[in-house]
Amino acid sequence: MKMLSRNEEYYDRYTELQDLVLRAYIDVLSLEEITSAVGTNQDSHIEMLDVSINALGHICELLKADMALTIWKIYYESYGWANNIGNLNRDFFAPRGERRETKLPKDLKTYKAPIQTLRKEYLAHNSAEKSGTSISVQALRAVLDAIKDLLNGLCDPTLDSRVEPVTESALYTLDINVKLGLGTVIRK
Repeated sequence: MKMLSRNEEYYDRYTELQDLVLRAYIDVLSLEEITSAVGTNQDSHIEMLDVSINALGHICELLKADMALTIWKIYYESYGWANNIGNLNRDFFAPRGERRETKLPKDLKTYKAPIQTLRKEYLAHNSAEKSGTSISVQALRAVLDAIKDLLNGLCDPTLDSRVEPVTESALYTLDINVKLGLGTVIRK
């Protein structure tokens, strides 16, 4: 196993979290594009007889599940060795006496239970007894936006000059790419 310098470890862990944040944004942007193309609400189930619409409905469900699990990994995962925002702060900023803000705003804390339940029942254990828990895509996006801001607060070029925050222009570029890519597939 290769031993990494402290700066290299910070870079690897920060960019892994950044990649997960961007992946979750691709999920939500894809959901928005698909639902816009078929003219339905992204929180409703797409139930039509047309096979292609059913396939898109299935894709939407997979995107929502991936987004919830990704948010779980980035923020809520509680194992001490997990690469998440809290542990990145603990491992790199707390030892320097520079603990950064890693708490979600109070109005978003209510979403932990539904995300945790979705992860536990649907994604991790495939429980036969579902609780009926759901969370809207808008709520997931609000949590994701807050997580992005917290991650950007941990972006410290003094630890490694290669790290960059997730910018609005990067998200805009993702949005354009998702619209172009999915637009050609969905609209033929």
